[in-house]
Amino acid sequence: MHRACLLTGIGFIWLSVVVVSWGTHLRTQSSNFETYRLATFREHAGTTEERLNPVGRMALVMSFSWQFEFCFGAFVAAVLMAGLLGIRAVSRRYRNLSLFLAIAFSLGCLAGAVGNVSEARECFQWGFVTLGVGHLLCTAGLSSVSLAVARFSLRVMRSELHLEGSVLR
Repeated sequence: MHRACLLTGIGFIWLSVVVVSWGTHLRTQSSNFETYRLATFREHAGTTEERLNPVGRMALVMSFSWQFEFCFGAFVAAVLMAGLLGIRAVSRRYRNLSLFLAIAFSLGCLAGAVGNVSEARECFQWGFVTLGVGHLLCTAGLSSVSLAVARFSLRVMRSELHLEGSVLR
């Protein structure tokens, strides 16, 4: 079960990279894009101390480009894949460490899913439907991966308890 859940989640995440990039392109073609861009700049790129620094402002400007969104999304998806492979590699040698890593990874995926729901809500409010659907795909993928990793950690914990029980007998 967890393998199908994991593969579905990974597929949704990689699909969301393409859909979010396409949605970002469509957002720039939208009639209310200029209003959205100015509102976003006013919200994030002010001059007070709690606002973004110059590097953050540059990242904000780049986030309106579909090429940047595609590269950033592909990078995050690749880091997610590396994390999954790392947990699997560690689990063969260090069961206790892999249990901790799996739980931390699963919680990180859930935090990313919550962030994507917030992004999707904002996109739907501004009328950027394709972009919102891309964020919801990413939410579904991260939630599915989180569930699969949680099931994996339970399997590791169950095998650890089984090993301890057999040694004690």
